[in-house]
Amino acid sequence: MKYLRYLVIVLAFLLILPQVVLGSAIEREYEQAREIGAIIGYNHGLVYDHIPTLNEVIAIYEMYFSNKDSVHRNYFIEGYYEGFEKTYKKSDSAPIAVEPVEYADVLGFTLGEIYGIRDCEDGKKYNPRSALPSDNTIIVNYKLGNLSYEDRISFLKTFKESFEKGYREGYIRVNFNSFKISYDDGLADGEYFGSLLGEMNGIKDFLNGLNNNYKRNMPSDKKIEADYSLDDVDKNYREGFISGFKEAYEESYNESYYNAKTEDNKKPYENGYANGKESGLEQGQFLATEDFSKNMENDWRRHYPSTSEIIRDYNLILQNTAYRNSFISGFIEGLYQGYNDEFERLYSQFVANKSVIETIPLSGGEIKSADGGFTLKVDKGTYYNPVTVKLEAQIDTPFNGLIKASEIYKVSIINKSGELDNEKHIELVFEYYGGNNGGIYKKIEDKWIYIPSIIEDGYIKAFVKPDSIKENGSTYGVFVDKNYEVLLDVRSHWAKDEIIAYQRRGIVSGYSDRTFRPDKEITWGEFLLILNRVYKWIDSSNPSIKDVMQYALDKGYIENTYSNIINAPITYREVESVMRKIFNSDSFQWYNVSAKMLYEKQYKCKSYYSKDNNMTRAEAIYMLYIINEWRY
Repeated sequence: MKYLRYLVIVLAFLLILPQVVLGSAIEREYEQAREIGAIIGYNHGLVYDHIPTLNEVIAIYEMYFSNKDSVHRNYFIEGYYEGFEKTYKKSDSAPIAVEPVEYADVLGFTLGEIYGIRDCEDGKKYNPRSALPSDNTIIVNYKLGNLSYEDRISFLKTFKESFEKGYREGYIRVNFNSFKISYDDGLADGEYFGSLLGEMNGIKDFLNGLNNNYKRNMPSDKKIEADYSLDDVDKNYREGFISGFKEAYEESYNESYYNAKTEDNKKPYENGYANGKESGLEQGQFLATEDFSKNMENDWRRHYPSTSEIIRDYNLILQNTAYRNSFISGFIEGLYQGYNDEFERLYSQFVANKSVIETIPLSGGEIKSADGGFTLKVDKGTYYNPVTVKLEAQIDTPFNGLIKASEIYKVSIINKSGELDNEKHIELVFEYYGGNNGGIYKKIEDKWIYIPSIIEDGYIKAFVKPDSIKENGSTYGVFVDKNYEVLLDVRSHWAKDEIIAYQRRGIVSGYSDRTFRPDKEITWGEFLLILNRVYKWIDSSNPSIKDVMQYALDKGYIENTYSNIINAPITYREVESVMRKIFNSDSFQWYNVSAKMLYEKQYKCKSYYSKDNNMTRAEAIYMLYIINEWRY
């Protein structure tokens, strides 16, 4: 039993200190290495069934020592083999058995004693539960995996009980080295140790659910004399020590018990408040972002929740009243702070990114928005003098059922001469990563009008005429139309841009099979319905063909009755006549449209052969698009 306790003390000490330094002289350190090696070898000889090789002994050495020289290691090896030979038995003799529980008792007590000394010397509070290694650590360090389940559980139980006893003894005795022989000195020393023990027992009683009673574990005078070796000291010192010990014990016990209780009571309030505030901050930031994006006033109170809402949303019914009330208080404060801070951050960011102003020279150039999401490019020769371009971020406005996919920008161009080349184009480029149902839109009065757009990798662009950017500025943005359906037969058609533009503006639509049939002859009825939508003849979202025909008859745009022409195809000559009446001018010439069509689209229409040929659906839309685009 003695050698086992000695072995455990050494091993436990090595768990704490990677190097063992027992003397100042190097010779003493080498001799100590031999002694430790002899102890370990002695124990191994009891249980090993073979003599370890040199490499095995070196491996054992390296488990306990590092950064030592070869002489130190050789001393250890020499001592190890000396100790091993004393207890090693040949294979015909059974090794000496050591009961696991007995080993756990000694090891737990010794390791606890060392940890108690360590914590006290480090100035830490008495806390054996914190110092106790985990079950897994104990199992791994002491190789308990080979024990049966029952032995392992018994080992752990005994180890923990003994650890706490050893920790307590080590913690109390660490500074108890010498006493001065006088009453005052005894009183001071007694107060010191009484205070330590009172603090330990006060915390322990509270954690174990016991009431506040310092007398419960107050040691008797004889117990104090025995525990602190007061038999051989001066009588005055002994009396002072006991008096100081008891007085300090009572005071320290009550104080530590009260502090532990207060700390325990504070936890629900502190944890509830902290968790509530964190949740409120997150909610406030989210709501501020939502309100700012909707152009709503900065007002966190519109989101002020009821107590029942907070309890329901965060399942606070599971918590006690203290936690629940403090969580609610923290949540409201966090909501207020998170909302206001985030709203102000978003507004400051908006102001910083609101506008950029640059001068574009005659040679052309480009200007980027402050956030880099929008670029405007001007081709050389578009203007006859340098122009000033301003890009200004806009507050979001209603989007007519569209899904916003970019920031909104107002483009203003100051052109002093007022002259420009309208055959050129200005390029608008937005950052974009969406599908083909996205597009660039221009705001006209209170509506967003689609502009023919080109989607490429990472961006979307459109080309607009210089004179389409109004004097007081024009506003653009990218939107996604979730109701948009691709017309399968126009994707490679010469008039696809114009057809898609009118489709996305709600002027025309495809057939049920998702085709448009652009080369099909257009009828009088179809043509007049399109004219009604373009020029807004009748203030109705879906007027009947009969109403539209009657409107055209009343205005003198057509001469035949409804029943005679509704399903008849319309010729180029007839279209020219109708358009002249609408414009009240003979200046409209179909030839100009067909010539532009040939030049820009490389498409030759049948009017070149005869104006009495019938017009197609694509030709009608192209005509209306080019003669009305100036309005946008």
